[in-house]
This record gives sequence, C-alpha cells and structure tokens, in this order.
Amino acid sequence: ILEEAGGCTEGRPTFEGCCEFDGRFSLVFWRNEFWLYARANLNRGVRHVQVASSPDLRTWSRWHLVRIHGLRHSNTSHTNIYFMGAHVNPLNTSSLVALLPLNDPAHQRATLRSSICATFSLDGVHWSPLVPLLPAVPIGDRTADQPAVGLACCDDGRVHIYMQESVPQIVRRSASSQLVR
Repeated sequence: ILEEAGGCTEGRPTFEGCCEFDGRFSLVFWRNEFWLYARANLNRGVRHVQVASSPDLRTWSRWHLVRIHGLRHSNTSHTNIYFMGAHVNPLNTSSLVALLPLNDPAHQRATLRSSICATFSLDGVHWSPLVPLLPAVPIGDRTADQPAVGLACCDDGRVHIYMQESVPQIVRRSASSQLVR
C-alpha cells in the first residue's frame, strides 16, 4: 500500500531514494479521508514528518512534508521531529491535533529545544506553531521521553495526554520505562 503513494522523502544516501519508513506511523480518519503520517529522514540523524492521504486505503496521494509554522526544516538542520501522533481534535473536530517529540538544540526559545509539543491543523499538511507541553531530556538527536500516540477525553472536558518516560533503546541507563499521564 505504501509503495503506491509516491514522492516519499528519504534523504539518507544508503537508501538510494527508497523510503525505509523506520518510525511510528499515525493514521487518522478525518474529512472523509485517511491521513497517514510517517517519519521523513531528511538526512542521517535529521528527521521530520511526511503525510499522504487516501479516500479508500487503496488510492494514495503523493507524500508531502508537513509544514509547521515558524519551524524550518532542511537536510542540514539539527531540528528533529521523531514522529507526529495526529488525532482528530476532541475539542474541535474541524481540526487535527498532533503530539510530537522535538529536539532542536539551536532553537531561539529554550522551551522548544527539547520538548513534547502540540500543534494544530485545519488541512492536515500545514500546522500551527509548536506549543511546548513538557520539557524532555535530549539524548543525541532524540528525546528520552516521548508522547504516547493517544489522547483521552474525560467527562469533565479535559484532554489527557500520555507520555512514555525513558524510552527503551534511547535511554541506556537502568531506569525502567513507564507510561505517565
């Protein structure tokens, strides 16, 4: 199925233009289409997110890099978005909300150098400026903590997010990984 969606981004020379799709996927049904978000490897150690859409899970659009307002991406930057967990916004179903781990050591705002962020979209491709929710410890080009791909909306109207602390194979210490709200 994924091979039918052309134009994927794979910038690591060892893959010779073939996308590895080596990260988490996020699939959401919204506005009568399926939206599939996948990691885009812009270069070795430089990650972003790409999206393709389908009305029926058989016919797919071409892949497009998502655009996040105020965030520049290039194959030489040090900005890493490891994945994007997209959801229909439970508080406004005409939009999407996504959670993502950001590692951007050169960002002007200290709160956006390494953090778990939220962003919103009205079209699935263009996203609002990042809203830092929680700080995260940078480990190389990744973050030690990452959002779990899931939102929970309670009866009181609050939206809860979950985070995996000390993600295995990223954190090499003896601390155990756990899911926290």
